[in-house]
Amino acid sequence: MKGKVYLIGAGPGDVELLTLKAVRAVERSNVVLIDDLVIGNLAGIAAGLRCAGMADGTPVAVVQNGTLPNERRLVTQLGTVVHDVTKAGLGAPAIVVIGDVVRLAAVEGAAEAARAWA
Repeated sequence: MKGKVYLIGAGPGDVELLTLKAVRAVERSNVVLIDDLVIGNLAGIAAGLRCAGMADGTPVAVVQNGTLPNERRLVTQLGTVVHDVTKAGLGAPAIVVIGDVVRLAAVEGAAEAARAWA
């Protein structure tokens, strides 16, 4: 499998500060990974991705406190992610993964459940 990785800085997290080249890279991306520095601007980022043509039904995973005992996960969709994150009370530190790769979370969850029953 061959692919490309683009690292795009958004300054203070304002999607209006992205260059046109960065917007084109996001439009071509299969997966978007957002670090915990911009979770506070999730609404702006989600709106920007949707304006760039990403579908409302695009899968999104939010992982707060990853790898820690108090880790929390949420799997949702781009069109409702802001509402769902707010309702769940998630915030920094968290990473956000956007794209079809999120569907693998369900596969991992099923594998974990199967191991627990074994």
